Amino acid sequence: MDTFTGRELYEAFHADYDAVMERDAQIYDAQGRLLARGRLAGLKLDESGGRESVEYSFSSLHPDIPWAPEHRIELAPQPTR
Repeated sequence: MDTFTGRELYEAFHADYDAVMERDAQIYDAQGRLLARGRLAGLKLDESGGRESVEYSFSSLHPDIPWAPEHRIELAPQPTR
């Protein structure tokens, strides 16, 4: 299991997309409450509602949720190829 903060995941996403995406993830808020569990597809920019925000995007059935730098993200081990 790899663990990142929201900020670390954001940086890793831009440095090596393949290393952190398409993995099963659990995302927790700063208080340790589970916010989402599913297959993380990436981070996306949401420009709806007249303002920009970053969201976690899932390839599983979980809806997209807002990204925050203080989140804790646990990623399942990367599959070997």
